[in-house]
Amino acid sequence: MTRNVLLMFSTDQPPDPVAEMRWHAERCAKDGATAVVTTRVLTGLTPGRSTVAFYGSQALGKRYLGRGKFVEYIALDTERGREIARESPLYKQRGMPASARGFVLIRDLQLAGEGEDLSTLGGKIEASGRPLTLDTLPAGRSRAQVYYE
Repeated sequence: MTRNVLLMFSTDQPPDPVAEMRWHAERCAKDGATAVVTTRVLTGLTPGRSTVAFYGSQALGKRYLGRGKFVEYIALDTERGREIARESPLYKQRGMPASARGFVLIRDLQLAGEGEDLSTLGGKIEASGRPLTLDTLPAGRSRAQVYYE
């Protein structure tokens, strides 16, 4: 089974999640890939096979935002990570979360379509074995990064 990850975007930290997803989708369509900031360290993902999906925090109604294919994880404390942080037009203009840990490089980013929700991903949560839906997400901080198959 392929390990995938669902990441939560919060309205409590810049940039605005909906605008950020649109920006990344446009960038991906234009350049083939995009680097999305994350407050989590990602492990066990397979380049070209794993999916990275995004959803909004409570303020966004926990809305499913979109997904793309994982290319690689780039830690913020590396030269490449610092370069992305310095040069990204989005993050230079709109800021990054104070707790940023790195970037996830994604290709084929697709915004969620009308009526799509987390069940669209067809996943099973790794930790619980339950279907990936809004109702089955873990409680507390662990819902910010959910690995699924």
